[in-house]
Amino acid sequence: MHIFPRIVALISIFAFIAVTLAGWYYTLEFDPTNMEWWKWLYAYYKQTNELPNTILIPFGGGFVAMILVMIAGRIVMEKATSSTVSGGRDSESLHGTARFAKRKEVEKMGLLRDKGVVVGGFEEKNGSTSVLRHNGPEHVFAFAPTRSGKGVGVVVPTLLTWPGSTIVLDIKGENYAKTSGWRASQGQNVFYFEPTAMEGSARYNPLGEVRIDTDFQVGDCMNVAKMIVDTSGKGLKDFWEQEGFSWLSTAILHVLYRIRNEEERTASLGDVLHFLSVGDDEAAGEASDKLDALVKAKGKKDEDGFEKLLLDMESYEHNNKGANTEVRRGASRMRKRSSNERSGVSSTATAQLAIFADPIIARNTSACDFTIDDLMNADQPTNVYLVLSPAEIGRMKALIRIILNQMLTRLTSKMSHVEGETLYKHRMLLMLDEFPQLGKLDIFESSLAFMAGYGLKAFLIAQDITQLQSAYTREESIISNCHIRIAYAPNKIETAKVLSDMAGKTTVVQRKRSVSKNLDRASSTVSESISEVARPLMTPDECMLLPKLETDANDKVTGPGKMLIFAAGEPTIYGQQYLYFQDEELNARSKFKPSGNIKNGAPVGAARAIGSKPPKHSTPAQNVSAKPENDQVNDGVESQGPSVSDPIFDRLLKASGSAVSQTGS
Repeated sequence: MHIFPRIVALISIFAFIAVTLAGWYYTLEFDPTNMEWWKWLYAYYKQTNELPNTILIPFGGGFVAMILVMIAGRIVMEKATSSTVSGGRDSESLHGTARFAKRKEVEKMGLLRDKGVVVGGFEEKNGSTSVLRHNGPEHVFAFAPTRSGKGVGVVVPTLLTWPGSTIVLDIKGENYAKTSGWRASQGQNVFYFEPTAMEGSARYNPLGEVRIDTDFQVGDCMNVAKMIVDTSGKGLKDFWEQEGFSWLSTAILHVLYRIRNEEERTASLGDVLHFLSVGDDEAAGEASDKLDALVKAKGKKDEDGFEKLLLDMESYEHNNKGANTEVRRGASRMRKRSSNERSGVSSTATAQLAIFADPIIARNTSACDFTIDDLMNADQPTNVYLVLSPAEIGRMKALIRIILNQMLTRLTSKMSHVEGETLYKHRMLLMLDEFPQLGKLDIFESSLAFMAGYGLKAFLIAQDITQLQSAYTREESIISNCHIRIAYAPNKIETAKVLSDMAGKTTVVQRKRSVSKNLDRASSTVSESISEVARPLMTPDECMLLPKLETDANDKVTGPGKMLIFAAGEPTIYGQQYLYFQDEELNARSKFKPSGNIKNGAPVGAARAIGSKPPKHSTPAQNVSAKPENDQVNDGVESQGPSVSDPIFDRLLKASGSAVSQTGS
C-alpha cells in the first residue's frame, strides 16, 4: 500500500501535462515536437513578459485534471479494504456483528409494552426514560451487586405493577414495606412470613402440604427430609447424611399420622423434633410417659432410649397400609444398627431440626394461614413475602428451602388444560433476590426449563457469577434458561468477563499511517493501511465502569445509573435504570401503608392478626408500635390499604430506617 500514493502523484503530474498540451493543440495547433513553436513561445514571453491567454487557459484545465486524479486516488485508498474470498462474510462483519440495539429494535423485542416485569429503562433522544417490561413466559436473571439499585430499579417497580401472584424472597423486609399496601388495596391476598418474628408473621407449616392418605405421602416426606438434612443443596455426601435422611422421612410420616389420629390436628416439624427427642434421658412430658408405659408393656428393658421410639413406630396403627409398611420398615432398619450407629444417624437427622426448639419458630410453623394452591388458584392473586434478616439467613436456610421446594414441586406436578390452554387463575412471579444464599435447589434448577408452561415466571437476582457458581457450580444452567438477562456495574472481574462475552464481538475498521525515513537522505515515505479488527462490544473494564446510581451526600439516590440488558437472539441494549420514585404513580403506590396478613380482605386469624397480642407462652414483644418521625411512611399520601396496625413495619423502620427511603438496594 505504501507505493500507491507515489503512483497517484505521478499520474496527477502526467494528467496535468497531458491536458495542458492537449489544450494547446486544439486551440493553437501547438506541436510539442516542433521546436519552432517553443522558440515562438519563448520570444513572445521575452517581449511581453507574459504568456498569451490562449496558452494560459489550458494550464487551468491541466490543474483541474491533476486535482481530480488526486481525489480519485484518495477515494480508491478509502475503498482499498480487504474482502473475504469465501465464507459468506463481508468485511464489516468479518470478526463479529455485535452492536447496541436501536429504539426500533427494542420496540420489536416487545420490551416497550405496558405489561410485565420491569427489566430497566431506555433513554430517549429527548433525555426521558421509557420503561422496559417483559411479559413473556420466559424467566429473567439479574447480576446486581449490593447497593447497585436493584431494589429501586427492578424489584419495587415490578411488585408495584405485576397483576398476578408473587413469592418474594425479601431480605430485610424492605420490599414488603413498599409494595404490600398497594397490592392489598387491589383486593389481593398478602402474607408476611417471617419465621423469627415475635408477632405479626403469618404461619406456614411445611407438613401441612404433605398429602397423607395418598400415594404421594412418602415422596412428600422425603422432599421435606432432604431439604432439612442437605442444607447446602450439594447432595447427601456420606453414609450419615443418607441414612439420616431416610430415618427423618420415616419419622415425619409416623408423626403426621400419630398427631392426626390422637390430637386431630396436623403435625409440625416442632412435633417431629419433640418425638425424636423423647428417647433422650432428659425427655419428659405426656408423650414420654406413654412411650415408657409401652416399653414396660412389651417387657423390654429401657437400656436405650431409642427402644421407646422403635416400639412405638413398629406397633402403632396408622390406619393406612402404606404408612404402616413404610414406618415399620424404617424402624426395622434402625433396630438392626448398633447403639453408636443409631446415635450418629439420629443426630444427623435432627441436627437441623434444632431451630424448631425455638418457640417462636415452632409457633410460626405450627399451622398454615395460606396454602400452595392459593398462590395460583385463589379467587384473588396471593402474595407471600418470605422475610429474613441477614443475620438469620444461615439459621433459616433449611426452612425457606423447604417452602420453595414444596411450592415448585406442587405447582409443577400436574397441568390441567381447557381447550388447549393451561388452567390456572393467576400467573405467579417468583421474585428471588439473593437466591444463591439459600444453597442449591435441585428442583429449582431443573424446573426452570419447563415451569414457564405452568404459569410460573422467575425473576432471579444474584450479586455476581461467583456467588451463583458457588451454589450451582460452573456447570449451572440457571443463566441459560433465562431469556432476559440484565446487569449493573459488576464488582468482580469474573462477572465483567462474562458480561463482555455475552455482549459479543464487533468488527472495527482501523486505519494505520506510518512514516519511515532514510538515514542517508532527507526523503521520507508515508504509508497508510486499512484493516478490519475484532473488538469486544464491551470490554471487561468498560463493564465494570458502567455509570452507577447517582447519590447525594446523604446517600439518597438522585439519578439512575446505566445497565446492560440482554435478550436472547437480539442486540444488546445499553439501558438506563428506571427508578420507581421518579414515576409519580409508582411513588404514590409505594406510600400505601403495609397491609399485614390479609386474606379475602380480612386479617388472617384473630390470634394472628397484625397488632394482636402474642400467645401467652411467648416472650413479650418489645414495644415497636411508635410511628416513624415526620411521617416518613406516608409522606403526605393518605394510606389506602386495609386499616390494620403494623408492628412489622415499625420494626422494619427501627432496623433499617425509613422503609421508603430512596437508597439503592
